[in-house]
Amino acid sequence: MSTFSEAIANLRQNAQLRKNEAKGYNSDEAKFATQRYQDQARLFLLAGDLGTKLIDKLATRAENDRINENLIRWHQDQLGLVSYLKSDEAEI
Repeated sequence: MSTFSEAIANLRQNAQLRKNEAKGYNSDEAKFATQRYQDQARLFLLAGDLGTKLIDKLATRAENDRINENLIRWHQDQLGLVSYLKSDEAEI
């Protein structure tokens, strides 16, 4: 082989090697990006689940507080505490 054909063969070989390296690099980058986005999606899903559970607990607590307030008010009315506390006797 002449020097020119050896140079062309070397250039083709180097070009093929660089092309394969680029394919591998792009493939690895794609895998890393996919994994990163999947992890981010999992975090958003967990945050959404946590937020849903928190809102449910707060709604349950508010409902229980409302029920307790109604029960306290009913018991006070039954015992006559409200009218007694507003009376002159209670002020004395």
